[in-house]
Amino acid sequence: MKTWMYRRKRVQFKRENPHKNKHNPSDRIAFLIDGRNPVNLKVIEDYINHLQQIGKDISLLYLTDHAHPEQVSFQAFNQKSFTWYYIPKAPVVIDFIQKDFDLLINFNDENIPELNAIIDLSNAKFKIGVMEGHSDLYDLVINPGQDKSWKAYIRILENTLDQLSVGKSMV
Repeated sequence: MKTWMYRRKRVQFKRENPHKNKHNPSDRIAFLIDGRNPVNLKVIEDYINHLQQIGKDISLLYLTDHAHPEQVSFQAFNQKSFTWYYIPKAPVVIDFIQKDFDLLINFNDENIPELNAIIDLSNAKFKIGVMEGHSDLYDLVINPGQDKSWKAYIRILENTLDQLSVGKSMV
């Protein structure tokens, strides 16, 4: 029943929030991060700082277990930010989905329905994720290999985007 309601509401949500093309393929990069596991956050934050230093427009959205994510000092949401059939109801999530990012990079290797809904509904032009679970949601799926670390994921991601780029680096 949840899946049926999600699919039904998904069509309506996408129709109300059409996709637009405006930017160079590397200007605006969004990161969707499972912030509930602080172990890997340092590697991800270092990568984001690197991209900001080279002039990229970066947006972040964290999944948190905090009871009131709107009171957190960064953009965050929790599972209660969605209806029971996974349509976003929190303004921070809706705003994130509606933005026209050039790249949406998911730093999550678990099958979390709320994250999958954000990826699926997002207006991002190019969606990147890990080869686990719902790889059909992505335009590019990264397999970090046997290492299975975020460092390996980032290294492979950058190499792949460099190979796909035309004229200049995408990241």
